[in-house]
Order: sequence, then C-alpha cells, then structure tokens
Amino acid sequence: MPSALTPQTSLHSREHGCQAIITCSSHGKIKNWNKNAEKIFGYNDEDAVGKNLFELIQPGALDSSQQTSLQKIIESGEDAGANVKPVVKMVHHCNGHLIPVEILVSTIAPDVLIVVIFDLTSKIRPEWAVQDAQDAINDILKTALEPHNLQIQLKYILDCILTIKTLQLLPIGGILLAWQDKSKLTLAAEHGFSTEQKKACKLVDFGFCHCGRAASTRKIHFVDCTTNTNNIIFNEMRPHGHYCIPIIKETRLLGVICLYVAHGYVQNRKAEDLLVAISNIVAGIIDSRRLNDQLLGSINSLKQTIMELEDEKKFSESIMRGLNHGLIVTDLNFVVLKNNSMAEMILAPFSQTLHSKTIDNIFGIEAAEKIISSVDCSPSAANLLQQDITLTSANDGIEKIINYSIVPREDMSSEQVGYIISFSDMTELTYVRKEMEKMNRLATVAEIASAVAHEVRNPLAGIKIMAQSIQEHPDNMEELMECSGRISNQVDRLNQLLTEFFTYARPVTPKRISTTIDTILADTKPLIVNKLLKRKISLIEKFPATPYHIKADPNQLQQVFLNLFLNSIDAIGENGKIVIEIGPPDTTLLRNFKLKHPTILRGKGYIQVLFADNGKGIPPDGIENIFEPFFTTKKNGVGLGLSIVYRILTENKAAILVESKNGEGTAFTMFFETILKP
Repeated sequence: MPSALTPQTSLHSREHGCQAIITCSSHGKIKNWNKNAEKIFGYNDEDAVGKNLFELIQPGALDSSQQTSLQKIIESGEDAGANVKPVVKMVHHCNGHLIPVEILVSTIAPDVLIVVIFDLTSKIRPEWAVQDAQDAINDILKTALEPHNLQIQLKYILDCILTIKTLQLLPIGGILLAWQDKSKLTLAAEHGFSTEQKKACKLVDFGFCHCGRAASTRKIHFVDCTTNTNNIIFNEMRPHGHYCIPIIKETRLLGVICLYVAHGYVQNRKAEDLLVAISNIVAGIIDSRRLNDQLLGSINSLKQTIMELEDEKKFSESIMRGLNHGLIVTDLNFVVLKNNSMAEMILAPFSQTLHSKTIDNIFGIEAAEKIISSVDCSPSAANLLQQDITLTSANDGIEKIINYSIVPREDMSSEQVGYIISFSDMTELTYVRKEMEKMNRLATVAEIASAVAHEVRNPLAGIKIMAQSIQEHPDNMEELMECSGRISNQVDRLNQLLTEFFTYARPVTPKRISTTIDTILADTKPLIVNKLLKRKISLIEKFPATPYHIKADPNQLQQVFLNLFLNSIDAIGENGKIVIEIGPPDTTLLRNFKLKHPTILRGKGYIQVLFADNGKGIPPDGIENIFEPFFTTKKNGVGLGLSIVYRILTENKAAILVESKNGEGTAFTMFFETILKP
C-alpha cells in the first residue's frame, strides 16, 4: 500500500526545514529512520533500530481527540488516510532535552507504520508558550479562592505547574514547607512519588539534598543530573535532573518547590524566571492561608475564651446564689457593684436596695468606718479574721449583730479594683450563745459550790475540834494557845480558798494598757527569787533585744506568771531549771490553736511566750482537765491556780496551751496580741 503521507504531499514539508521519516512496526519498534531523525533524537540509524518510538515521545501532552487519533494509527494500525491530523508533542533527545515536534502517522502495510516528524523548535509560536504558562498561573490563582485546606491547594498547584509544557518537566515533583521547624522541610504535596520516595522526603534538613540546599541558600538550585551529591537515594531511582525553587515571602522562607527534569536537561533562564514568578505567587497563597488559619484560630480561641468566661460567670453567680451568707462586691470607693440575694435578705431592715449604694448608706457611717478600717491588703489578707458589728434600724429599732470579713478584689493584672465583703447574721446565734453561757455559768456555780463546800468542810471540822478541846480544857493555857494557833491556820486556809474562789468566780475587769512581758516578769521575779535560790533552780530567759509591746493588765499578768512560777517550783523540787522564751509565734501551732478555738484569738499580730520547766510533768490523763476549776494533781492543792491563769488570759484577749510528758517536764505556750513590733 502506498503511503498516505509522503514528504511531497505533506502540507508542512515546505514550512519545516527538519523533516524526519521513521519506519516502525505497529507496536512502535523502529526499523529505520533518516538523517533528520538522527538530528531530532540524537541517535544514528544503527543505534535507533530496535528502539521503541513510543517511549521517545513524552506522554501526557495530548488532548483527548489527539490521543484518540494517534492511538488509532499507532496502537491498532488502522489507516486514517488523508483525514489524519498532525499532533504536536514533545520528544526526548538522547541527552534528555525535550523538543517540540509535529507528528503525522500512516500505514504502508498491515504491520508497518511510516511516521513523519517535523521539528518545531525554530517555528513554535511564542504566544503559544506564553498562553500555556498563563493558563497554569490563572489556575493557580483560582485555587487560592477555593475553600480547601492548604495541603489540597498545594497538591492542585503542583499539578498545574507540571502541566506547563514549555518547562519540559517530568511528571514528578513535590512542595515542601518550612513552617513547623525553622531548620527542616516537611513534604506537604507530591506528584508521582513512590512510597519509598515519600518516606525519604517526608522530613528534610536544611542543607541536606537539593531541596535542603535551596532552603539554606534561599536561591534557585539546579542540577542537570543526579550525582553522589544527592543525599536522598532510593531504589529504582532513574536518572533525572532538578529545579529546586525556594518559596520566599519578603525575608521569610516558607518552603521549596522541587521539580524533576529529564537527565541532561539544559538550564533555561526563561524557565527559571517563570518558576520564580510562580514561587512568588505560591508564597502569597501560603502566607495568606497561614494568616487566615491564624485568624481563624484566634477567632476560635476567642470564642472558646468567651464561652469559658461565660461559664465562669454563671458558675460564680451560682455560687453567690447558693451561699448561706451575704456577699457584697464593691469598687474602690465602696460602691456596691454586685450582691447576692442573701445579702439583701440580711440587710433588708436597713436598706431596701444594695446595688449602686455606698456601704455607709447601707451599714451606717460608724459601722462603715469600722469595716473600712479593717481592710488588710497584705499577702496574709486571705486569713483575715472575722469581726462583729451591731446594726440598728432607724425605722423600727430592729437590731442585728453582723459578723463580717473584707478582702481586696483584684483584676487579671493583680491590680486592686475593689473589695469583697462577706457577712452573716449572728443575732440569733449570739443570743443563743449568751443563754448557753448563762446556763454553763449556773452549772459551773453549782459545781463550784459543791467543791467549795467540800473544801470548806475540812477546815471547819478542824476548827470545831479545836473549839471543843478549848471547852474541855479551859484552864490549860498551853493547850489553849496551841488550839488557837491551829484555829488561826484553818481560818487562813479558808480565807485563801475563798479569795481564790472569788478571783475565779468574779474576776476583776482588766485595765489593759501598753506594757511588755519583760516588765511584768521583772516585777514578778522578786516574789519568787528566794524560793529559786533555796531550791537551786536556774531561771533561763531568752528575750528579744527590742521588747514586744502588748495591751494587757500588768497586775493580772503578774498573777499569771506568779502562779506558773509556783507550780513549776513545786514540780521541780530542787536542782532544775525554768526557761522563759519570747519571740514570734510558731505559725503552725498558732493556726492549729485558732482552728480548735476560733472564738479566743481574734486579732492579727501575736507574740509567743514559752514558759517551760523540767519538773515531774503532768500525767497524761490530767492534761485535758488541767485548766478546769478544782482539778489538781497536788495533795494539798485547791485546783484553782491554773483555772485563774486561763480566765485572766482570756479576759486579756490572750490564750494558753500546755504540753507535758510525765517525768520530763511541762511547757506552757501563751499567745499575746501585739500593738507594736520590734
């Protein structure tokens, strides 16, 4: 069969100077070709015979109609006759270059094809190349408007770049980003990578392999063939070249575009300019996407914060509503900003509304001044002790006893913005407490009366016996004098008993003045110094250089220390020691004491006085009752000494506790409220 396409009948034979004629089988196996074919492909006729022509033609460059037309002829051997249309494709030169050509195919025998190829290198229209690149750039710009995540966008951008025919790229490439680690590249999108290659390029260090070098130098990196400078090597890696283009926004490196070219590809300045332009567009897309993601993250974070604040607000309001005591929140001028319903209920007799009122309009000027004066802004303000105020309604004279505490309120920057006042209605509880105290006093009086009667009975019995003896021997002067002396001793004993009893039962109201423990001890020691010397008892004093000032009744405290001295002297006997130490309180000991006795110590600053001896100590079963009236471990003791000590200290707003080990000694610890620190 004659050829349907010959050089003489070709419409393009006069237009193209390089016309290659190739004879091959229907499967593409080359039988022979002419000199022009050698120029286009770079192989001589001898080397070309046996090669597959289809493998020298770049795939993927045809549209669907061209592909169908060519496949009909090349793959099935069907003769398209004069209706066959030329197709434009890229073919591989032996050195790796891609050359634009026009191909015409016809059959000359059932299994023989004749292929005419025209070199379009010198004749290709520049506008075709420009349009090819512009279409890809337009597609890249369009993807920036799509609502996809960045990874999907980068995959589409990479596919668009690989479709630019004028760049003569292999259908393999990747985009790596440098935003999670400033010294590493992360594979974000790829096309044509094998599983092994994806794994090898998942994370690339700066300076490592071609992509890493482009990242570290921030310049386009080109290699025309793979060499031992490739740090990443994987199995079945075919020879190829690279364009590695850094993606830079202003001075920030965002990533690298890695594109594959054929082995032996000649570096092209125009291609590089186009790739740099594309990388700038990609940089803008990535940066914009990141800013959008950051903005979206900030918005979501703000939404979450607002929700958390709203939850916190509702939680706080729920707590305020659920409190069984009143709560008022004020600004720095003590104007009420917020309060709970319990506060309104407690203060209803004194003010119909609380919001926007100052506390002097609610509590009264005198009570408000007391509340304001008790504000403590020190770090220990959280432990501020509660205090009482009495409020009286001007309308109906209703009186309430309010127990309150006040602490500063701070904002997020630790700046004070107001105050929080917490208070409870203690009126009923106070009255109940007074009634209970009255009943306890009555019970105590009955108990004391019984004890006094028991104590009085013995001296009275002795007096009666002495009186009877005088009656029986009125003329015996010697016996009369002896009985009179004994009667006098018993009367003195009764007098001492009654004196101690009245001291305990009806204590004198203390006259509290500013004094020091040092002064009180100096007045007390002369009363017991002879006993200390006689029994060879050492007195060890550990006082601060500057005395602590307290507010107390010096005469009453002198009695306290005198009783403690006498008890210690009796417990020691001879050759012992008494230690008195004054200093700041043991915070743990003081805190535990306040927890057990919340109504005793109600001040802020305290000093601690330790009074210890190494006497015989107190039996364990007596520690709990040591301060009870008429409890004693002495044979001839009345049992009111330590009760009086406890009562006097309580009246002077002080406290005492005891620790003792049987046979090792006893230590009394006293806390006094200070009015001036050293």
